[in-house]
Amino acid sequence: MVHFHYLIWFGINLVTIAYDYINIAHPRSAHMILIGGVGLFYIGVLLHTIFNKKIHRLDRVTSVSIVITIIAGEIIGFIFIDSIPISTSVLLITGIIADAIFTRFNFARRI
Repeated sequence: MVHFHYLIWFGINLVTIAYDYINIAHPRSAHMILIGGVGLFYIGVLLHTIFNKKIHRLDRVTSVSIVITIIAGEIIGFIFIDSIPISTSVLLITGIIADAIFTRFNFARRI
């Protein structure tokens, strides 16, 4: 179980490192670190849901929806890697969509 926390922790650290180095001479590499950090974070979060109570576990449809959203966002982020504002916006929108899917799942379980 602690190994999944490592993925989340490394993902958050990579995002922080990317924001610190985004204005250096090599912003493309810093942005690749950002994309990798976001990916690691969501992988860790999704893998960790198997330890939740049954009522809070994600079903297959929700898990697949989140995974497809994250993969599509990461691919689009890599396509627009040379345009940092576009790529960062894509990652932000991807995170918002993934969180909206997760929130919708939690509210549906409550009823």
